[in-house]
Amino acid sequence: MSGFVVYDYIVFCLTILVSLAIGVYHAYAGQKTTSDFLVGGRQMKVLPVAVSLMVSFESSIMMLGYPAETYVYGMMFWLSTIGFLVSCLLATRMVVPLVHPLKITSVNEYYELRYNSRYVRLLNLTIGCINYILYMGIVLFGPGIALESVTNFPMWTSVLVVAVAAVIYTSIGGIKAVIWTDVFQSVVMFMGIFAILIKGTMVAGGISKVVESNKDSGRLDMFDFDPDPTIRHTFWSLVVGGCIRMVGLNIGQTTIQRIVSTPTQRDAIRVLYLAGPAFFITLTLATLEGAVAYGYFTTLGCDPLKSKQISNPNQHSFVRTQQFVCTSHRRCGETKLQVIVGKNDHIDSEDLRVLAAFGGPASGLFLFSVFCPWGNAKGAIIGTLLTAVVGMWISTGQNFSTTLKRAPGLPPGPIDRCIDVFPNKLSNMTEQTTPWTAFYHSTVESSTEYETKSLHKPKGLDRFYSLSYQWLTGFLIIVSLILCSAASIISGRPDPASVDVRYMLPFFDQFFPFLPKNIRKRLYGGVPFEKVSYSVTVF
Repeated sequence: MSGFVVYDYIVFCLTILVSLAIGVYHAYAGQKTTSDFLVGGRQMKVLPVAVSLMVSFESSIMMLGYPAETYVYGMMFWLSTIGFLVSCLLATRMVVPLVHPLKITSVNEYYELRYNSRYVRLLNLTIGCINYILYMGIVLFGPGIALESVTNFPMWTSVLVVAVAAVIYTSIGGIKAVIWTDVFQSVVMFMGIFAILIKGTMVAGGISKVVESNKDSGRLDMFDFDPDPTIRHTFWSLVVGGCIRMVGLNIGQTTIQRIVSTPTQRDAIRVLYLAGPAFFITLTLATLEGAVAYGYFTTLGCDPLKSKQISNPNQHSFVRTQQFVCTSHRRCGETKLQVIVGKNDHIDSEDLRVLAAFGGPASGLFLFSVFCPWGNAKGAIIGTLLTAVVGMWISTGQNFSTTLKRAPGLPPGPIDRCIDVFPNKLSNMTEQTTPWTAFYHSTVESSTEYETKSLHKPKGLDRFYSLSYQWLTGFLIIVSLILCSAASIISGRPDPASVDVRYMLPFFDQFFPFLPKNIRKRLYGGVPFEKVSYSVTVF
């Protein structure tokens, strides 16, 4: 396998060095207080913060997962970007009006203020740490696989380089370094995305050829309105479920820290109004990468999955495919840049299930704390712990069930010209396949057998485990609200008149302001929300 050429190494090293340089610059650029380091003195500008938030929403799970999902399962997954956009806009009503006036630096600080209890703060801190450790492990794993694919040096080396660089520029430069590094990296990211889209489309024969190949294979069939929550992807699970899943990102430390770094609440809302559409556009482009990749390999006549060229020892089984891009003036169009455009169900669905096991309870705790005035510390702790147990149980069952049926991929591309395209690779091919290769062929090439088996409904615990991973966060939020409410009522709900409304939001005022004021006041059951004004003009 050919690796990086000189120009590739220059780009890679410059990306790391520029990120480090930004951190060093801001370390000596007048950060005099803790506030300067953590939240930029709460004077950060809207546009760079919005770009940083958009980039922070991105990760290898999304930037590698979206092209891969499209390559194997089709364009339907794009619908989740609509849910993400809606969730970002909803955050302007349920996150910004709460956290910005409090001048806090983390959501954990909010919980201590809300319940006057360090135990709730420590509980969310613990859940958040576990969730972020798992999340960062997955996020670092993606680039590690990508770099291993193109450079042949060990994955742990690339993971270490990326992680150390990020830790250095973050720890010495603070939030300003993070924000401006994100701005720089966003430029690099978009250059890479457009390089793949443009070159891939050209080689595939143009936009019409890409559309035709994807349409013929069923990859443009996007709308399934079946309400069955056990179906892996439907319109409802992707749009509504995706919106609910995004709540976890909207209340995470990454988002909170950027929201409170802006001077005014109006600026914070503008940040989300910019970051949401930018996130939507970026993920749309990532989805198109998968469609272009399929058109590219269809034109070449050699699907790398069906031809069993894929060989990867790790259990997550990334599928590595190649895009021909111009990186050398001497061999323009011939140098191979490995781009991850395919993977199995594991690196996306299973990772999201694991993250939902902790992200769901955290999201439920936040919504309970913000919108449920009857909540108390005991109820929040007991309900969240029980919800985490439920989440881990379901996630474990879904990931390790041996009888749970997996959704098959769409028909692969042709392989009739593989000898012409990759003669050297075919001579070295082996019948040894990865778990993903075996999974891919067993589900795609034996689709008739699968369809017959899928007529049998799940039995036993599989009925529960068959819940689509897109609905798992929403399910756990509902469980959290029920358990936290029940535990709070049993342990003694607080007097409505004594609730400190600075740490809550009036649900009906935020989402149903058209209701008559006297009706909304009655619905609050005596909680004095009228003491605080929550309205903000954005423009």
